[in-house]
Amino acid sequence: LDAPGMTPGTGLWLRSERDLRSAIAFLEVSEAAGGIVLVNCFAGQNRSGAVLLAWLLMHRNAKTGEAHGFSPRGALTHLRSIEPDALNNASLEQLALHVAGETPAARDLAPVRIPSSWVILPRQHPTTPDAVPTPFEEVEDA
Repeated sequence: LDAPGMTPGTGLWLRSERDLRSAIAFLEVSEAAGGIVLVNCFAGQNRSGAVLLAWLLMHRNAKTGEAHGFSPRGALTHLRSIEPDALNNASLEQLALHVAGETPAARDLAPVRIPSSWVILPRQHPTTPDAVPTPFEEVEDA
């Protein structure tokens, strides 16, 4: 998904588009179920940035149907206020804008079957650890 120079219509573009649409659908299903989602990739810049850019532009409030109101440039500026190097891959930025421009709101997405084990609802977060760590004493090698 993170290949500079990727062009529309190529195999890598199409696979990346499929993966980006799947990620957006997962975010929407998880958010609608009341879950909390962490979006991250290895560096937290390009792949996660593409997912977040598309989501910021596409997401609609489940109750009101209203969008966040970001312009593409405003959404990218917002992401870069959090991570200055966010979405520095122009091909992925172009792909995210393409997906956001052509994909309907989440309520119109084809149903996606997300395993329930992937969605952690806020009420399921433990308030205290299940186990107390045992003290560890480091022994020097002789």
